Amino acid sequence: MLPVQPYCLATGCFWIMNCPISQEPKSPEGSTGNVVYVIGPRRIQNEAIASCLERETGDQCFVLGDINHKELNGQEDHGRQRLVLLDCQGKDQKNVLAELGPYLRQKRSGNHVALFNVSRDLGIEKRCVAEGIRGFFYEEDQLENLLKGVRAVLDGDWWLSREVMIKCILEGTDE
Repeated sequence: MLPVQPYCLATGCFWIMNCPISQEPKSPEGSTGNVVYVIGPRRIQNEAIASCLERETGDQCFVLGDINHKELNGQEDHGRQRLVLLDCQGKDQKNVLAELGPYLRQKRSGNHVALFNVSRDLGIEKRCVAEGIRGFFYEEDQLENLLKGVRAVLDGDWWLSREVMIKCILEGTDE
């Protein structure tokens, strides 16, 4: 009888000897050379997300405790695109924008920001889109949705619900 491999529902990965691996790892040749920063206080969750993103996209991922970390702000991109994924669990619009403000003011145009663990009832999307945030991943989203959305944002697209896009278009993005 084969041993049962632990499976992480949050990340969709199998764990072997404390190392998460997906069922079908991507080769490094598939890497686009992007860099993803997963930022927030929940280190175990963020390391699992970063590990799955690295495995599925081939891009380099880093986990940081907060957006003001010297590694993020002092790091040169060397022509690579950067995506910052900020954990918004338990945060309101004011806290998210205050935390992101300094980074958004100094970020390069090819670099993007997306939010994850967003609560649908916060209603922060319209204001965040106006600030240049490219994607939203909600607390109840599946890992597959996160992976697909990260790829889209890294390709220069937006990852918004149709409802949010329509609201931004019809009502404008100015508050």
